[in-house]
Amino acid sequence: VLFVCLLLILIIYPELFRIIRAEQRRAQQKENDDSQSNPDSRSRQSSGSSKSLAPSTLDTVKKQRKVFNQMKLYPVALVIGQGPGMIRRLTELFGGSAPFGLICVHAVCSGLFGFITAVIYGTRTWQIYSRKMQKLCERKEE
Repeated sequence: VLFVCLLLILIIYPELFRIIRAEQRRAQQKENDDSQSNPDSRSRQSSGSSKSLAPSTLDTVKKQRKVFNQMKLYPVALVIGQGPGMIRRLTELFGGSAPFGLICVHAVCSGLFGFITAVIYGTRTWQIYSRKMQKLCERKEE
């Protein structure tokens, strides 16, 4: 069952990366087209006009890039956490018993898997929380 899950992950993640990259390129192309078709839009945004503007495509692209960079870490965590266990099972399947060192690495890495994914998820959640708190404090000061 673990092998089937790992194979599915190896198939699904590259497809997700391809889709996200295509969306990033599309957003960057849209931003470039907008800036070329309306060259004075940047000067209006930087001049600090009184009316509020919608979030720019550039902000969206930056957010997408951050999420994409975070998504890159999950397969790394999967390989670190589950890779030694897969190697151990393959060794036991084809060669008899696994070496003691591999058993120790498997025990340590499988225990770290949850911690690593929590750190990856937690850093993103903490960034969102701190940004919201900063905005809330700015509103109270006004």
